[in-house]
Amino acid sequence: MKVTNAILLIVLVVSSCKQKETTQPESVTTYQDIDSTITDSNDAFAPQNDWDYQSLYGIYLHESNTQGFTAILEILPQGNDLTFSLSVKQSNCSGQAEGSIGMAVHTETEYAGFFDNPDCRLEFLFNLKQQSIRLQEVGFCRLHENGCDFSGTYIKKR
Repeated sequence: MKVTNAILLIVLVVSSCKQKETTQPESVTTYQDIDSTITDSNDAFAPQNDWDYQSLYGIYLHESNTQGFTAILEILPQGNDLTFSLSVKQSNCSGQAEGSIGMAVHTETEYAGFFDNPDCRLEFLFNLKQQSIRLQEVGFCRLHENGCDFSGTYIKKR
């Protein structure tokens, strides 16, 4: 009985080690085909270089700007992306950030982009109809003192 089981085991091992035949599919899908399918199915994330950012350029003031608190955001062009300069001042703290916003999402009513810096990660959500930007710190930000925050809604100055 042991010999039969051993022979059966050897047959199974040998048959499983056989190289499987490969068959060529009738049509081969390329990465380019997959890429265009993804792009076609989700235009908000489509990589394009013809987005019009001109209406986004300008100076934005934090909605809570009052005496003792000031936050100013300036958006400027930079090739296919945008640059920003941001400052916040309160009686007990201040902070500044500047850099490039990598634009990632484009819909009819909103654009979104990100500033990815190890010291501070920021998410920008541009509301095209209201001409405002919702800015959100993602994680801990070391570009301002404790007690300050860049987050909030910024309204375009007319």
